[in-house]
Amino acid sequence: MTNKTFFSALCLSLAFGFVQETKAQNDYFVTTDVKVVAGDSVSAAVADMTPEQRFLNDNFPYRSLCDWAEGMRFMVLPGERDAFLNIFADAETQQDVPTGELKKHIVVYKGHEITDRGWIRLHFEVFDTHRRIYHEVRNFSFSDYCQKNAGGGVPALAYLDEVDKAKELMMGKTYYSAHEVFYKDDRSSQKGYREHPLPIDTKLTVTAVGVGTREYPVKIVVTDPSGQKYFQLCALSHTNSGMNDNEFIAGNEQHLFDKSFAFKMKYATQKDRTKADPTKDFSALPKTGPTSPTNTRYVNYAGLVSGLAEKGQTKDMISMSKGQPDKKWTTRNGSVVWWYADGTEITFSKKGIVTKVAQSSNPSGK
Repeated sequence: MTNKTFFSALCLSLAFGFVQETKAQNDYFVTTDVKVVAGDSVSAAVADMTPEQRFLNDNFPYRSLCDWAEGMRFMVLPGERDAFLNIFADAETQQDVPTGELKKHIVVYKGHEITDRGWIRLHFEVFDTHRRIYHEVRNFSFSDYCQKNAGGGVPALAYLDEVDKAKELMMGKTYYSAHEVFYKDDRSSQKGYREHPLPIDTKLTVTAVGVGTREYPVKIVVTDPSGQKYFQLCALSHTNSGMNDNEFIAGNEQHLFDKSFAFKMKYATQKDRTKADPTKDFSALPKTGPTSPTNTRYVNYAGLVSGLAEKGQTKDMISMSKGQPDKKWTTRNGSVVWWYADGTEITFSKKGIVTKVAQSSNPSGK
C-alpha cells in the first residue's frame, strides 16, 4: 500500500445544509438575458492603494498552493487547453477520470499527500457524489512545486470561495464603469458572449454574482440606469487562476476589478472627460443597439461626451452627459421634463426618450 503522509493546514467547517447539489451548482451560473492586485507592486504600502485595491486586499487574499486548506471549494470548469489533459484520477481505482465527467461539479479540497515514489497527490472530493479524486504531480517536492507554480495550481478549477465572498460583499452595490469593454451573454456567439462598449463612469448596480472561468472566477452582472444588463469576468484574489500578474495587460486588464469598476466617478463633468481625452473617436462605436434599430442608447457618442443633449437620447445618456437635473416635473400628458441651471430644458416621452430640447431661463413647469 502507499505510505500516506498527510499535511493539512487549517480545517474549515462548511455548512452546506440539505440543499441538493444540482441546485447548489446551478446557483453559481448567472447571465445577462489579495494580495496586492496585479499590475501593482507587491511591496506597495496599503496607504498607497486606491480604495478599490484596498477592497481587494482586505477581502480577497491570494492563497498559493502552499496555503491551501482543507475545505476550500472549487468548480471544475475545463478550458480549451484542458480538453486533452488527464487532470484527475479516481482515488480508489487509480484510473484517469475524463475531465468532461466532472465538468460543472463542485469539488472540495481534502489536503495533499506524498506517495512512496515521492510524487504529490492533491486530494479532492466531488461534493454531490462523494467520489474521491486526486491530481498528481511528479518530479517535484511539495514546497518546490507550490512555490515555483505559484501562478499555476491545479488546471480546470475555478475558486468558488472567492465567488461566495464576492456575492456577499457586492450584491446590490453601486459602482461606476472604469473600462470601456464589458460583455453581454449571446447564445449565438461561439464564445457564448460578445463585447459591448460602455462609456466610462456609467452607473452600474450589481444584480447577480456567479462563477465565470478558472482564470476569471467571478462573473459580476450589473444593470445600468436604463435597465440594460452587462457582465464582467474578474480575478479578485488570483487564487489558482493560472495567470501571472504580467498577463493582466494588453487586452486582459478589464478582468481586474479595479480596472473595470470604480467606487466613484472618474470625471466630475463631461468637460473633464473631454479634456482628459479630447481626441477619442466615439463615432466608431455602434450607432444602434442589439434589440432595436431605434435603441438610441448607442447614438452619437461624440455628442454624449461633449455634453450635448439631443432628440433620441435616453435618460441615462442625458445623466451621463449633463448629470442630474436641477429641477424636474411631469406634464399633464405624462411627459417628463428635466431643467438645468444652464437653461437647458429636456422633454422625455413616456418611454424615456428625448423628444424636445429647448433653452429656458426659468423652468416652465413649476
